[in-house]
Amino acid sequence: MKSTFNSKETYLVWRSEWRADYKALSEAIRETKYGRWHDNALRNTPGLISQAQTARYRALALKHGSPRSPAMAVRYGPQAWFPDCALIHLRVQAAAMLEMRKESKAEAQRQYLAAHAIVAVL
Repeated sequence: MKSTFNSKETYLVWRSEWRADYKALSEAIRETKYGRWHDNALRNTPGLISQAQTARYRALALKHGSPRSPAMAVRYGPQAWFPDCALIHLRVQAAAMLEMRKESKAEAQRQYLAAHAIVAVL
C-alpha cells in the first residue's frame, strides 16, 4: 500500500484503507501470539488449559491452517513451520506500515500547506 493521494478526499480514502489493513495485521499478530502461547502452555502445563482456550485454538487453526502442516510450508514458505519467525515477519510488516502512516501524515500536511499558500497568494 503506497501513499498516493493528491486531495483531502483521496487522503481520507487512503487512510481508511490503511486502518483496515493495519487492523487485520494486528489481529493476525494477536492470533499468532495466542497460538504460540497455547502450544507452549499445552507442552509445559497441560492441565491448566481450559476447554474455552482449546476451542479458541482449534477455531484459529481451522481459520489459518496448522502452522506445522506441509501445505502451510508450501503456501507460506519455510517460516510457516516456525511461529516465532512468522511473528517476527508480521511485526516487521506492522512497523513498516506505521512508518508509512507517519510519512503520509507529513505528506498530507505538506499538500495542505501548499494548497493554502496558493489560495493566499491569489
